[in-house]
Amino acid sequence: MTKVSVQIERSRVPVIWLDASIIFRLARIRKGAAHTDPDLPRVMFLRDQIYELVRAGKLVCPNANQAKEALAGFSDFADALVPLSRGIRARSPDYVQSRQEIKAMEAYVANRTEIPLSFRDLFDSDPAKKLQDANEDSFVVHLVEEKSDESVTSAKRSHQVVHEQWEELRKKCNSAGVKYEEQLLREYEGAVGIRLEASTAFYANLANGGGYNQIDYDTALPIMHLGIAWQHISGPTNDGRELRIS
Repeated sequence: MTKVSVQIERSRVPVIWLDASIIFRLARIRKGAAHTDPDLPRVMFLRDQIYELVRAGKLVCPNANQAKEALAGFSDFADALVPLSRGIRARSPDYVQSRQEIKAMEAYVANRTEIPLSFRDLFDSDPAKKLQDANEDSFVVHLVEEKSDESVTSAKRSHQVVHEQWEELRKKCNSAGVKYEEQLLREYEGAVGIRLEASTAFYANLANGGGYNQIDYDTALPIMHLGIAWQHISGPTNDGRELRIS
């Protein structure tokens, strides 16, 4: 098996990804509801340091889809993050993963042993330049779409079900002596398998005159994109090679 290496182009200004748990705490601090938080001094220190570095143009702290983890209070969440992000947004993890997979396919077709990845895949333009522009402006405009009470209730119920399922899986893995690395590999393989099955079922259902819902489409979409990208990349240089995802 040929050894493949990954070459990463880094941003000239460091980029930090702020965990959603920190942003939740910052939102509570802004509302004056975090006085009993034992981590309050550390969170405040982190916030102040990031803010100073961002305003000095020495650090990028983007809005990186952390709000997906919020079940309510989206305005409070955004208000806590915007002073640090300065309105800079990162692309979705699904988009970045797709870009990296396509670059791996390009390297495979070209028989290259290096896969070039870039911070640029995470942004639609140079984040350092966007930060400079944002710091020169006196204000940042951001839009927040609050969810309905029904959708929030549904999301909370789904989160609870997933939490219970993960807890049950954790206990089974502990009892069976399965290590973290082993389970992580199984989950990676399982995620690909589910998408392959969903894509196959999606096309079969359409071929038989059936319909589909948004969940079916969203689950099958990544594999559909990879298939289209493979056809475009391989072209006449493919020499009969097939795209195998396993």
